[in-house]
Amino acid sequence: MIAGANTDTYSLSSAQLTDAGNYTCVVTNAYGYDVSDSIALIVNPVPIVSVVGTNITCNGLCDGTATLTVTGGTAPYSYMWSNAAIGNPI
Repeated sequence: MIAGANTDTYSLSSAQLTDAGNYTCVVTNAYGYDVSDSIALIVNPVPIVSVVGTNITCNGLCDGTATLTVTGGTAPYSYMWSNAAIGNPI
């Protein structure tokens, strides 16, 4: 039994890897009749991101790079690059 889990909704606000597993809900009416159903909860690990950059070789050139490596988590990943400036492309 999960303490406090006595409504029609049960939420995990910050699921941990240890929360993964099978969960069963049993609903009992006033006459003692019950039904149940189960669900398997999968908690994906958080991806780890590493960025390595190289500077431009000469002022005015556009040959600097940023290389991103992602490990862990669950692929496929999506990427969105930003320089935090408004209206300036990278």
